[in-house]
Amino acid sequence: MSKTTIPLGTGVTGTLGVSNGGTGLASGTTNQFLKFTGSTTLASAADNAVFVQTGKSTSTTAVTAATIDNCFSTSYNNYLIMVEYMLPAGDNAEMRMRFRDGSSDETDTDYRYQFRTHRREAGNTNIVSAETSGNKDHAALTHEIKDDTVNRGVHGNFFVSMPRTVSSNASHTYMWGGGGYLNTNETAAVEMFNGCLVSPETDEYEGVKFFFDSSNVQNHLIVVYGITVT
Repeated sequence: MSKTTIPLGTGVTGTLGVSNGGTGLASGTTNQFLKFTGSTTLASAADNAVFVQTGKSTSTTAVTAATIDNCFSTSYNNYLIMVEYMLPAGDNAEMRMRFRDGSSDETDTDYRYQFRTHRREAGNTNIVSAETSGNKDHAALTHEIKDDTVNRGVHGNFFVSMPRTVSSNASHTYMWGGGGYLNTNETAAVEMFNGCLVSPETDEYEGVKFFFDSSNVQNHLIVVYGITVT
């Protein structure tokens, strides 16, 4: 039985079709994947991933705040904010946040929020505290974070719903989540926090800002992901 060899590099003009073992594509888009759009068709697309990075803020030196602009768009209704770490430059720091409209903070004094913290100190004493809204131009998320370079401050995750969708059904932006940190007043006590907040206005927001009430941000890494819904 005779064998015939076809050199694909020179024997095929254009792209090699899927039915013949190829992709049917001459090129793709950086950081995208191949997916099937039909029985014999492939295409380059980004929506194979459930979480798509839309913004990031990081620094190994002190800054006044961790600001992430243009991380919210009309491409996604929901987002995940991953605070891998955010370390204050001093003890007794309270983590705060604001939404951002364009390149400006949303400072309307009507942030509505409820965040609770809980820790168990020596002697089995349970300490529960609450951070609640009250005509403030920010939302307070935590209590007294310790300046601890080993544990790197506060860690947590937040979900944000519809920052760029304004309609009769969803006028305000919601953010909820939580995490943990070492409390200043009890070195060995891990304090957990969780809660929810609602934006003060019905504006469309493009960004978010995290900061401390009493110190700079010594170092941090915060990443924002758009969530794909299929």
